[in-house]
Amino acid sequence: NILKFGLSTFDGTTLTNGYHPLWMIVILCLGKLMGGFDEGFFILFRIILIILSLWTGVLLLQLCRQFFAKVFLRYAVFIFCYYLITRTSFAGMEFAISSPLLLLFISLGLTPTNKSWVLFGFVACLLIFSRVDLLMFVLPFIIFTAIGDYDFLNRKYSKNIVVAMIICIFPFLAYAVFNKIIFDSWIPLSGLAKQLKNSLFPSIEVLKSLYFPTSYSIIAHRLMPLIS
Repeated sequence: NILKFGLSTFDGTTLTNGYHPLWMIVILCLGKLMGGFDEGFFILFRIILIILSLWTGVLLLQLCRQFFAKVFLRYAVFIFCYYLITRTSFAGMEFAISSPLLLLFISLGLTPTNKSWVLFGFVACLLIFSRVDLLMFVLPFIIFTAIGDYDFLNRKYSKNIVVAMIICIFPFLAYAVFNKIIFDSWIPLSGLAKQLKNSLFPSIEVLKSLYFPTSYSIIAHRLMPLIS
């Protein structure tokens, strides 16, 4: 409908922002390139999913090599996690692009203190736009990464951290303001819909959808000192 009507709408009149922006941009670009959403689009779309899956596998294997000294354990964790990721990614949802960006973001954060903070911030920005609720993970990770590096109190180093945070946050704030002006909502409407409930207690569906897929990697990280 965006390509057909030039509006973000379900039916040509009712506006909606109920989607994650980066993945929507990818789909729109593919649709524009293929002249519509016919068979050619879905063939190219499947190829893109395969490429993203292979990229995810490379990044995941690099992290497993960094975390696990024992070869058997390294590849066991890799196969298990890669299976879970690809099973979700090939559904065609935004997780297909969020997963490699998330692994790249973590990999950059774990590099030594000579890391490119501009690249770190840019990847963080793309990660947030790939799935907006990942903001709850990205900001704490940047902060803890900065605190964990020994040059945190260095003035030049602190400046780089600020630059990374600006690159990460400013586009998202602009996106939130745009949403408020156009759609009268700071966040995608799908996020608000997930908060529909029959009680005064907040819904945890967003947190479950965000953190449950990563729980295996968290458990593995906690067990590493014991088994590696």
